[in-house]
Amino acid sequence: MSSIAVLVPTLRRPDDLRRCLDALRRQHSRPDRVLVVRQPSDGETRAVLTQESELPVQEVLVHEPGQVAALNAGLEQAQEDIVAITDDDTTPWPTWIERIRSHFDREPEVGAVGGRDWLYRDGTLLDGSKSSIGQVSWYGRFIAFHHLGRGPAREVDFLKGANMSYRRVAIDSLSVDTGLKGRGVEYNNDFALSLAVKQRGWKVVYDPEVALDHYEARRVESQGRIKGGRRSDADRAVAADKAFNETYIAVKYLPLTRALVHLVFALAVGTGQAPGVGIATLRMGRIGGAGAAMAELRSNVPARLAGAWAGAKARLRT
Repeated sequence: MSSIAVLVPTLRRPDDLRRCLDALRRQHSRPDRVLVVRQPSDGETRAVLTQESELPVQEVLVHEPGQVAALNAGLEQAQEDIVAITDDDTTPWPTWIERIRSHFDREPEVGAVGGRDWLYRDGTLLDGSKSSIGQVSWYGRFIAFHHLGRGPAREVDFLKGANMSYRRVAIDSLSVDTGLKGRGVEYNNDFALSLAVKQRGWKVVYDPEVALDHYEARRVESQGRIKGGRRSDADRAVAADKAFNETYIAVKYLPLTRALVHLVFALAVGTGQAPGVGIATLRMGRIGGAGAAMAELRSNVPARLAGAWAGAKARLRT
């Protein structure tokens, strides 16, 4: 059987981390190592790890802020055949590692495996069913819905960071993309890593039975949600970071034609979180009016163009 390490970045969420480690103890097939990444100042996490005696835990210190730095610090330490990545606010089901390992051992062409995270927000399960999971549509939109996937295992374009695993040789010399923007969390870094593996010719597989519960913890930074039809300056900044990252990833990792289609879609239509001309025009008649819509355009359109430019330069370098 392939050896497997579980990578858990964490930051001052000791109760969540304890629950996650407890779930790893109850796996039918235990991990060969658990890499917990923390910052040196995070004494709460340190206290949890000093109490752990059953799991083969290795503490990894990261001195830079941000999720990308934490993930890369953990990946640098991973030597096992498979690296399974999850968040500290998850509870992997007892069969989680067993099912991950079976995909990699059975299918040598598979470079990445992910699954459903049964997502609880403010204690409520966001239940439902979607057939299109982890895809970049023909018109360039990123369609996630990993928390709503049902049905058989299938090949996808990208995975979700709370529940994704990689064959070590598939990510050899790769790191989580440091060109992404964010305020503590570099949005869509999971999409970027999956697409980089797919770009190398590996299969990326989503299996709803590779499952875990995800008790979504609150983040300090703004969530970019519309309140009363308006976004605060902080909300718009978060939306602009997401817009930059999405287009940067599309231009850097997708085939050229699909990257161009994405850029046209993003600027002409956009998404609810990062509207382009089309969605902004529709919002002009709502609360906030033309001023709010124009403010969103003034932040999102330059972010998309900057992302495209950065993605193109990164693509040329590779």
